[in-house]
Amino acid sequence: MARINWLEWSVKLFITGSAIYFFSFVTADPDLWGHVKFGEAVWRTKALSPHNLYSFTAPNHPWINHEWLSELILYAVYNFLGDAGLLFLKLSIGLVIVWLLSKISLFRRAQIILLGMGLGLVISVMSPGFMVRPHIFSFLWFTCFFYIFHCYFERNKNILWLLPPIMIILVQQPRRISHGMGPVYHCSGLAKPGFYT
Repeated sequence: MARINWLEWSVKLFITGSAIYFFSFVTADPDLWGHVKFGEAVWRTKALSPHNLYSFTAPNHPWINHEWLSELILYAVYNFLGDAGLLFLKLSIGLVIVWLLSKISLFRRAQIILLGMGLGLVISVMSPGFMVRPHIFSFLWFTCFFYIFHCYFERNKNILWLLPPIMIILVQQPRRISHGMGPVYHCSGLAKPGFYT
């Protein structure tokens, strides 16, 4: 019978508990209901409005909603699961991010105590800005990018085919495209040593 590594299980429990505790904070972003409403408009009309229908100061102003896919997801979750569904979505995304970062760190044989302290600190610092809004999806896809590169370079698993679908999802958010292109540029070998210094 295999021995249970109590220290490792304790640290994993601490990380998971920290993630659940900090990512469960009920903080409403001032833009939350606007994002849900914009998602509802896309859902009901099955189209993207070329004009801003919600502005008092600039009605019918030309508008490109670059967060439409995220807002559509937020509306669908809210429509079917309510407020609790939005909180569960935020918590789930946070847990997936922490899980992927833990997998990378444990593969690199990080000291388990340092891993617990490091991820506990990262989770606590990240949580105040980790609200239900479209950017949580960018956090998730950015973490997925690093995990895919980790698998390719360190585990010899070629799952690079996942990058194009993730990029297609990221493209719907033009100001966040750099999240996806930065790692591609860096890992492609185009970035010279000392480029970031």
